[in-house]
Amino acid sequence: MHMKMFWLMATAFLAMTLAAAPPGLAEEKANDSYFVHSTGDKANSLVIFVHGVLGDSRDTWRRSPSSAGWPELLAADPAMPGVDTLAIGFKSAPLSSSSNIEELANRLSQMLIDQRLFERYDNIAFVAHSMGGLITKRAVLILRSKAPESATRIKAVIFLATPAEGSDKAALANWFSANPQFGDMRPADFNSFLQLLDNDWASMLRRREGDSPYPRSFCAYETQPTGLWKVVPRSASQKGCDDTPVAFDRTHSGIAKPAGRDDEVYRYVLARLAGSFDPKLVKQHVIVQIQRIDGKLLGPADFLRSGEQYSVSVRAVRPAWFYVFVRDSTDSVQRYYPTSSDKQAAKQNTIRVPEHADLFITLDRHRGTELIYVFALDQRDDKLERAATEVSSSANVATGVHVTQKVLLEAAKSRGGAIEKGKLGRVSSSSLSEFGQDVAAFYQLEHR
Repeated sequence: MHMKMFWLMATAFLAMTLAAAPPGLAEEKANDSYFVHSTGDKANSLVIFVHGVLGDSRDTWRRSPSSAGWPELLAADPAMPGVDTLAIGFKSAPLSSSSNIEELANRLSQMLIDQRLFERYDNIAFVAHSMGGLITKRAVLILRSKAPESATRIKAVIFLATPAEGSDKAALANWFSANPQFGDMRPADFNSFLQLLDNDWASMLRRREGDSPYPRSFCAYETQPTGLWKVVPRSASQKGCDDTPVAFDRTHSGIAKPAGRDDEVYRYVLARLAGSFDPKLVKQHVIVQIQRIDGKLLGPADFLRSGEQYSVSVRAVRPAWFYVFVRDSTDSVQRYYPTSSDKQAAKQNTIRVPEHADLFITLDRHRGTELIYVFALDQRDDKLERAATEVSSSANVATGVHVTQKVLLEAAKSRGGAIEKGKLGRVSSSSLSEFGQDVAAFYQLEHR
């Protein structure tokens, strides 16, 4: 009986070994990490590949030493321009000691900070195979605690055959190996490390909001056995996923080795990366602030008098084309932005109206309630760019062009203010009205 159990355990360990490291266990593994830079324009996105137990930074992601690996395929993919890739390497030997998952996660998170990758890239995602998914989970949680602002740039984690619930094969392999990574992957029922990791990951996913729905979490698993067993079946891989885990007819190691860009696993991952990097995934939100000439922000109960000066600051969660109008107490409409002197060359997150710091808007003599309209659009709008009369440096009343009902439901007849040199003499969140992906904000200004 003891001999039978011994051979059962030996077979399980051999299955784990073959699953993660098919090309020659005695060979020196690629423990180095390396970048592959995009062949197109300057990249603003980074995809990080993290291998699993007994894998390495190169062979895990390629079918043969002569074939292109996944990091190389993605960095040169015309369907995903502007994406650099980074393949992470670390020691993971079948018998000798290596770093455990917690140590590897700390090392990975610190490397990302030290190399200032969050300053270089707007979007970061992980593609993690097997145990690499557990390392990635822990690294993301560390980053959200250590560098929360930076961690908001992590848009997605894609888990390929990750044993979220642990693996009984790893428990058996732990009998033979001094590598602590096997012990860290013992079944979650008997593994407090995995229990805590799963609880923390699930808690993080629950705390996501519309303004920051990141990181998105996707899972895929193998259906083909390696040796006698499936290394990571569906039941072990489905915790902490946003969507239903997807099955692929691959072995445990084969799921990480696409044959090319037409490979179904490659296309699955590409679609999730593209969707997660889409800025429209973030719900647009606009904040309007009115600032006096003396630098004080106008509060909800504050007001301005005729002749007083102010500027308008607009901030949006995601970059937009901005259009700012004012309807004064006489129901006349004026375009404050863009003007012949203040224009956008590209989408941006913030504007000041007037653009120049020395200029301010001076209120005219017409008292009452003035409404400031702010449009933050995903696309330029020619009608809004031409609508109404733009504010000018002249105090004379100007006759405006017609503003269609679709735009502001009014005709512009006279101006509510003039831009002048500042003469020193409220933070308020706007109410929002959404038009698809476009947002209009309204600020009510009391003019007395």
